[in-house]
Amino acid sequence: MMNSRRAHRFFAVALASIASAGTIARAEGPAIITHTLAARGDAASYDEAMAAATLQGIINRDSPRVYIRSNANKRPDYWLEILRRPGGWLEVRGAPTPVDLDALVELAREHLRGAVIWDPAVPATVNVATTVAGVEDAVVLSPELAESRLKAWKLPILIDLRNRFDGKETGSKKNDAYRWAVREYLDKGRCSSHRLLLNEDAATLRAVGGLGDVVTRDWAVKNRSFVFDLSPWGDEVPGDDPGQRLGLDLETYRLILDSVARHAAGRELTELAGFFSFAKYAAVPGHASRHDPVPTEWETVRLISPFGCYQNTVTGDSFNQSFHSQAPRKPLAQRRPPVRRGPGDTTYIAMFMADYDSTMPLYEILPPKWDSPARGKLPLAWGINPNLVESYPDLIAHYYATASPNDLFTADASAAGYL
Repeated sequence: MMNSRRAHRFFAVALASIASAGTIARAEGPAIITHTLAARGDAASYDEAMAAATLQGIINRDSPRVYIRSNANKRPDYWLEILRRPGGWLEVRGAPTPVDLDALVELAREHLRGAVIWDPAVPATVNVATTVAGVEDAVVLSPELAESRLKAWKLPILIDLRNRFDGKETGSKKNDAYRWAVREYLDKGRCSSHRLLLNEDAATLRAVGGLGDVVTRDWAVKNRSFVFDLSPWGDEVPGDDPGQRLGLDLETYRLILDSVARHAAGRELTELAGFFSFAKYAAVPGHASRHDPVPTEWETVRLISPFGCYQNTVTGDSFNQSFHSQAPRKPLAQRRPPVRRGPGDTTYIAMFMADYDSTMPLYEILPPKWDSPARGKLPLAWGINPNLVESYPDLIAHYYATASPNDLFTADASAAGYL
């Protein structure tokens, strides 16, 4: 448990840390290796993206080498173009060199120990496999991708999660899988105590080729994060596992939080990146629940806070965190506007621009608003979570460098993450 004084001290430091994020410095380095995801809306594209993201996390662990692009989302191209402009930290890197999945495997070969195969019959195992990949330096493969490529890649199977979880331990295959991962990786201190990832599993996303949650996994693998997908509610069963006994997801959730808190031992807070699945755990069209989405977010924060966790709301499409996080930094300082006072009966209006308090809005949603020709005509306070300098320091530096005198930055929500 994190006492309030220590938590207050942590957040005071975190709020100040944005000053260390910095104007971009030039960096020497080799050509940027790019891999483009083919978002075809099918299971095969999901499987290929899963392999690419986990390989990227391994390759980028020590230096920013691989940059993922997408044929369906042009935001990675947008940021790559900006960061390669004169003065950008990627200016001196060679022209981007596109490679296929086979070439990514070869790039990772020096550090890649093998493959972990997940079980489509237990969708939660795609998250367990991502945890394993970060700890064991493995690529995550579906059975189909393993069948078609593993022999050519000449990789051993480190762990095969198929037919491993039958529900005998808890009555739920899903919870059996996560509890096994807790015992094997989290309890043994093999995962990060600073980072967790709450990331939707393959239950519905794989069939439709949903890649938004897949592209965040490079960050989890790079940091050896524990990855899971559970409900914060103990008063109703989750939509993806209706046969489990009431409250089981919540019990496993608390086991995870308790384990990571014991290993953090009060030395640091733990960032819970990611977000809960609306379609499984809240009232949305197609899923009946007594809990609306916003109260479900509040319940998540209420649940994690006593364990020294704060939430970074990553809701998908947060590309290339393992790459951007390694941008060189110099201290940032925003302009201080002159104090202008009206007569005593003046009414002041503060315009606060939100929610850029997590990776996806900062990366995906803010750019078109920031690029608007109308920006700068009115004084605006842009709410940005200062902890995002850990994953997107170059993006924040770009916003600082291009801010008008009417653009000011302030911390959003409960400052440095939700607590």
